[in-house]
Amino acid sequence: MSITELRGRGNLVDEIEEAAARIKALREKVDKVRRSIFENVSGDEELSALLKSIVESSEPPEVPQSKLLPAAEGLKEYEERLKNYFEFLVELENKVQKIEKLRGELGEVMRELEAWRSKLSSLSPYHSAEAFKARQKAEDALREIGARPLSETLEELRLSYERGLHVAKVCRVVYSNALKELEGRLGSLRKLVEKARKVAGVEDSAVVEEAARLVEEAEARILEAKEKMPFDDVDVAELRTKVVEAASKLEEIVSRELGPDERRILEEYGRLVKAYEGRRVRFYRLVEHLSRSTGLSLEDTLKLLYRLEKKNLVRILSKLS
Repeated sequence: MSITELRGRGNLVDEIEEAAARIKALREKVDKVRRSIFENVSGDEELSALLKSIVESSEPPEVPQSKLLPAAEGLKEYEERLKNYFEFLVELENKVQKIEKLRGELGEVMRELEAWRSKLSSLSPYHSAEAFKARQKAEDALREIGARPLSETLEELRLSYERGLHVAKVCRVVYSNALKELEGRLGSLRKLVEKARKVAGVEDSAVVEEAARLVEEAEARILEAKEKMPFDDVDVAELRTKVVEAASKLEEIVSRELGPDERRILEEYGRLVKAYEGRRVRFYRLVEHLSRSTGLSLEDTLKLLYRLEKKNLVRILSKLS
């Protein structure tokens, strides 16, 4: 069967492959039968000689090299072209898979950016605007899929995704810092609550207890914000305003119940507590520092410290040695 005849019968490569397989099988059968013929008469010299002359006079046909050479060369060329096409398809498939993966990831980032836009609108308008712009860029990249070459589409999606991740990370840091700052204010408010409870009259007790409840509520809300950010529903700006207002009310209560000199000593003592961060200080140095800072005499400073300690507004521990 010629190559020309094969062309009209479906896929030419399949035809050649099937013909080659049949030829190979037939050659194996020929070799097997030839061996079998001689094995069966191996003990009969006369018959063996006769069969040998018959078989040798009827050798199997030679492979038509001159006719098959053009086909072999054509197949080699076809193989190279097919290989190139296969590599093109593999590259195309990889791009499509990357685009689909980025499409999904970008959708998640857009969701987070939208949450940050809303979350930081009052806390940090600048970063809220950055989240909005990054989300818009990502949305544009998704909308333009199919409107430009795949390589450009892939690159645009990648850039939008990386930009979105970066902005989301910055927003997370900004929000975390706001929570830390609020925690610091709550720590100060908690101490104010303790002080106010010791000096407040009956008429101020409701204000003090309201501030105490605010501390507990705010701490729970901060924990929620840390676990769910940016998808929590905590309004940090509003909480901070409430904490500042509560602290102002308690400071007024404490100040009202203390004399001016006591307030001066208490304020300076509070600054020292923050500065020393739990480290020990010699008692005489403490008294001298408070005296210099407030302009009060050493005697008055000692008396005032005694009063404040007795009211449990300051805590001075003595270690005798």
